[in-house]
Amino acid sequence: MYQLLLILLFVTATISQWTHAEQKSHDAHVHGQAVLNIAVDANALVVEFESPSMNIVGFEHQPSNKLQRDAVKNAIEILNHPDHLLSLAQPAACKHESTTVESSMAVDDDHHEEQTNANDSDEHGYGDDHSDDHSDDHGDETSVHSEFMALWTYHCDNPAALDRIGLMLLNAYPQIEVLDVNIITPTLQTSLQMHPGETRIELN
Repeated sequence: MYQLLLILLFVTATISQWTHAEQKSHDAHVHGQAVLNIAVDANALVVEFESPSMNIVGFEHQPSNKLQRDAVKNAIEILNHPDHLLSLAQPAACKHESTTVESSMAVDDDHHEEQTNANDSDEHGYGDDHSDDHSDDHGDETSVHSEFMALWTYHCDNPAALDRIGLMLLNAYPQIEVLDVNIITPTLQTSLQMHPGETRIELN
């Protein structure tokens, strides 16, 4: 229900902006940039965050050793707890209801167990493999695209008091240089950009 609400709100209100963005860049996947969509409807608050994996874990290829798999699992754990990334105006009395986190990099420990000993010998961890024999393991990093997406839903007893959202997200992910924020509330439809050091999104 919330996913549908979010899609309907943003498609109808920002389609012209997205069309313009598509004309500027065929590929919206840009390292250093991320998107935060905020929708308020009645008592429902929906926040969607989407970012290239490079901004979140420092690489985009499938994790190939324990260090990288742990980085992905830690990223998913953080995204599952939005109170570490956002703070809502207390008078709005918003209660977190659900979280959905998606990533093509999600890993299964059992699936990778047999590869652990061999791959964990890569002392560089996050970096590209330095061996010529394995130079094609991950392909060209610039051509590999993967993303993290998180969808957070809230019920607000007093949505009229939701006049701002505190933003810790840029501190948590310093590789994000530009955060494109799209906002739709009963009284506001706007888009803006946030940059490192900015910690407050105004909703009125």
